[in-house]
Amino acid sequence: MQVDYLAYEKELLACSSSMKVFDGAASQNEIERSVLKALVDGSGFSRVVSGVPAGNDLHAALRGLDSFLKPFDEGLEKAQRLISESSLSQYTAEQEADDFSVEFVAKIGLDPSIVALDKFSHYKVRWDEDPYAFKISNGNMSYDQCLEMATHGWRRKGAAKSDGLRVAPSMGLLHDTHHGACFRHLNMVQEIEAHGWEKSSIAQPSRRCS
Repeated sequence: MQVDYLAYEKELLACSSSMKVFDGAASQNEIERSVLKALVDGSGFSRVVSGVPAGNDLHAALRGLDSFLKPFDEGLEKAQRLISESSLSQYTAEQEADDFSVEFVAKIGLDPSIVALDKFSHYKVRWDEDPYAFKISNGNMSYDQCLEMATHGWRRKGAAKSDGLRVAPSMGLLHDTHHGACFRHLNMVQEIEAHGWEKSSIAQPSRRCS
């Protein structure tokens, strides 16, 4: 996915160098400023488009947008890093779903820790599909790093379980109701411990077909 996007971006930038921004009706290899402004209307980018001199290529407008957005990207990255370092998070419906899942499987006689670990089969697929996206939503942690931390109970190597201190992974992107994979696993582990969830003694259904 990331490779496809980068290929698209490269082609777009190559094409944009031959497109001129024009005030008025555009002809071949020209694009009307009003069209550009309509595409970004209400987003705050209109002033960037307005500042591109007539006759300049579209590439100049795109470079302007990139410069305009860079401080926002840097600010968001800093905010997410501070949130992670402060062990803060937002509670979402998806986190509630994870909490419910470990409670539910415990009550029907299954081991809730298996549910938490089973998440990693899904996370491996996500990692294989798009490692870049996985790292973005997990504080730059790879799948192997996430799995290793989970194996050590989210404690640094050599740390005793009795010290109670855990490594808090990034909760992921702020706009996504699904927290990062590493954070979700830690949350489920802590949910199991906080409530003392264990598989109940309920009788399992017969495997025989009547």
